[in-house]
Amino acid sequence: AAPLLATGESVVAPAIDARHEHVYMALLDAGGRTLATPAYRSAVEAARIAAIATAALVGSGAPAIAAVWPPGISPARIDPVAFPDIAWVARLASAADPATAPARPLYLKPPEAKPARGLAAGGP
Repeated sequence: AAPLLATGESVVAPAIDARHEHVYMALLDAGGRTLATPAYRSAVEAARIAAIATAALVGSGAPAIAAVWPPGISPARIDPVAFPDIAWVARLASAADPATAPARPLYLKPPEAKPARGLAAGGP
């Protein structure tokens, strides 16, 4: 999404395919400000959110969103790139200040794995 945001031309919906007709998706305005926070969403919900702004769809989840896009309008762009450009990752990392923006995980969905019934934590 970063290369497209750098152009400042459109709202961007970066999306990662989460399988089973779901995506991990956010919505960012042309200046990179968050319009919809990153979340685990159905492709239909993601399409509804992104269509309001006629967003550009970027990432491995773009085809899933485009497949259920509302009729009558089109996304600004569909770029199903599977991985980010490493040069952009490096550029963004070099601009981040670890003192004010420390790296931390962002969990968008609870884990699906559950402990087996009847087993104590730490083994049998």
